[in-house]
Amino acid sequence: MNRLTLLIATLALGLAVTACQDPIKPPPPSADFNLSLMPSSLTIAAGASGQANVALTPKNGFNTDIALTLEGGVVGTGANQVDSEFVANTALSASLTLTVGASVTAGTYNLTVRGSSGSLNHTAQLSLTVTSGGTQTPPQIASLPALSAHGVVTTIAGSNFGTIQGGSSVSFGGVNATQILSWTDSQITVIVPPTSTIGSAVNVVVTTGGGTGQLAARVIKPVTIAAGLSHSLALTPDGGVVAWGDNSKGQLNVPLSAQSGIVSIAGNQLFGLALNSSGGVVGWGDNGNGQTTIPASASSNVMAISAGDGHALALKTDGSVIAWGYNINKQAVVPAGAQSGVVAISAGGQYSLALKTDGSVIAWGNLQSYPLPASASSNVASLESGTSHALAVKTDGSVVGWGDPANGRIAIPAGASSGVAAISAGFDHSLVLKSDGSLLAFGGNANGQITIPSAAQTGVAAIAAGNRFNLAVKTDGSVVAWGANDKTQINVPSGLIAAIP
Repeated sequence: MNRLTLLIATLALGLAVTACQDPIKPPPPSADFNLSLMPSSLTIAAGASGQANVALTPKNGFNTDIALTLEGGVVGTGANQVDSEFVANTALSASLTLTVGASVTAGTYNLTVRGSSGSLNHTAQLSLTVTSGGTQTPPQIASLPALSAHGVVTTIAGSNFGTIQGGSSVSFGGVNATQILSWTDSQITVIVPPTSTIGSAVNVVVTTGGGTGQLAARVIKPVTIAAGLSHSLALTPDGGVVAWGDNSKGQLNVPLSAQSGIVSIAGNQLFGLALNSSGGVVGWGDNGNGQTTIPASASSNVMAISAGDGHALALKTDGSVIAWGYNINKQAVVPAGAQSGVVAISAGGQYSLALKTDGSVIAWGNLQSYPLPASASSNVASLESGTSHALAVKTDGSVVGWGDPANGRIAIPAGASSGVAAISAGFDHSLVLKSDGSLLAFGGNANGQITIPSAAQTGVAAIAAGNRFNLAVKTDGSVVAWGANDKTQINVPSGLIAAIP
């Protein structure tokens, strides 16, 4: 039996001793410690590595050194052995890395982690299952969803993935996924990391001990929070949709088809839309103008959606735009200029906007009474529509506004002249998200909608402006809401965690 001993830490716990002079009182219990292991079993392929965490819990003022050793029949070094290394993470924990030699026979081995300090000895059992090194065969990715979205779960199907080991990884466009939810030989489930390339194909790469496998996938930056007339929607990391607030038109009745596999959402007035990972659109709520009757052309190959007061827009992967629903001001009649080369869309009150690949903006519908300003005719990076006003972020990080100027909704503050990450336009007010996670708000304030609460003044990742109320997703996924609450639209469901785009 081989033993590897490594002194990993001194538990400096600041022992405080209080003298006791009562002869009747029993002596204090002896100093001691507990030792535990998580997980208590590992499966590692021959030639690969795995890791467990060793937790050390002092008792009764224990503050001396602990020596950690690993005991078992295959412990040692070389192709026929299992090498081990303890590395102190803190004074109270250590990581144990096991490296299985390439020639270790497949099977299950019972190992013991022992912690020793003077006369004190405690152990934890570790069950090690060695497989035949299947990860030495290069992984193969067979399929990916048509769409994947930042901050949302996606599944990679294939073969020869083996089991997750030290050095195993999944990357999207060169960015490693840090949240791997499950890993089997034929399927990996991860939360998609943010990528620099949005809306176009990136390489998804699975790396194992046997090499790499890759396949192209389209990755989008999703809308994860949406505000309607008096209801709210949130996209969760597992691809579901949560709704709260007014339900007078069934806008909270999220259909089964939108309860999983969703990668982006949209909401306005009395209805909601969802985009699924297959590139199809789902609608629910008010359908008085056909806004939730999804046309056949929006059942596949869609990569973005937007909801107006009574109409809807969809952006196809070929850069064309589809529109349907309320059309009194021709807001659902897509002009020739928006039938190709479009990279972003936004549906307003009774008008529509499209952003072209060259940074120009096309507008149609009833916002024509407020012509597109020259400052928004080029170098635009993103855009958003309100009921009767619109906002755009320029490539230099500044904001431009146009449309109805009432209540100061397009009176862009000095703080929005640079460093802007996102914008949102509501009924009569506007929100600006800065790149440092802070917010600016301006316009009407009848319901306190531009009075930003302390919880939303820092650490914000996404925003949505509704009808005199607002929603914000924090960098931890929590949701903050403020403003009008006549239909409980800002009563965020307890424990809600939204996807972080």
